[in-house]
This record gives sequence, structure tokens and C-alpha cells, in this order.
Amino acid sequence: MDQTTPKSHPRRLPDRVVKEDINKNTAKRSEWSVRLKEFRRAENLTLDEMAQKLGIALASLNKYENGGTFVPIEIAVKLNKLFGMNYEWFFNGQGRRKTTGGEKQNIITDLASLNQVLLANTQKTAALEREIFKLVNRNRDQQNQINQLKIQLNNK
Repeated sequence: MDQTTPKSHPRRLPDRVVKEDINKNTAKRSEWSVRLKEFRRAENLTLDEMAQKLGIALASLNKYENGGTFVPIEIAVKLNKLFGMNYEWFFNGQGRRKTTGGEKQNIITDLASLNQVLLANTQKTAALEREIFKLVNRNRDQQNQINQLKIQLNNK
């Protein structure tokens, strides 16, 4: 009798849910691409000039602007630092294209606060993962004990 336990497989999401997520991600990618191009043009910069200022390849910037790939968060951070681009405008399409001094300070405070929450959640997640691992191992041990008892009962 095989005493190995089957590997667990993650539950598969319904195709409808997956398609909805893909559509949402595609829409966000497209919105960010449009705003990236709009921002560059408002700053009167060519693709090449913007790529140089951001320290990225021209081909990468072109992909971001044309929606070929997601605009990395690091690009938004650089745009904010270099030009004062408003995160709220870039990610959600709300507010002004550029931040004022007060808005920028609020954003820095919010980001620091979010970073603390992220760190706390990461630590909680790690603790939960350790607990799940223990439970899975305990379950496997109990299953092995049950299998051994079944074998003993069958041999009697």
C-alpha cells in the first residue's frame, strides 16, 4: 500500500474570475500607459529624452507608453522625484498632473505609513505560513498513523 500523501494543488479559480482579473489588469495597464505618454508630452520631452532621464532603455519606455507591458512602480517613483508627478493622478486619474509641496509631503507620510503596514502584514503572513506548515505536517503524521493502524487491522 502506498503511504505517500498526494500533493495538494491550489484551488483553480473559475475562468470567469480569471478573465475579469485579466480585463481589469489590461484596463489599468492601458490607463497608466496613456497617462505616462500624456505626462511626457506635457513636459515637452521626446521618448529618448524621457528614457535618458529615467535611466531606462528607449525600447522599454516605448513598451510602457504603448501598453505592451505594465509601467513599473519604480518609474512612477522616478517621475515623482524628477518632475513632481502626482501619484493619485497617475494611478487613478484623479487630481492634478503635478503635486504641490503640501500634497507631496502628505504622499510621503502616507507611503511611510503604508510601508509600516506592509512590513507588519509580511511578518503576520510569515507567522501564518509557519503555522500552516506545522498543521500540514501534523496532519500528514496523523494520516500516516491511521494508515499504519489500518495495515495492522488488516493483518489481524
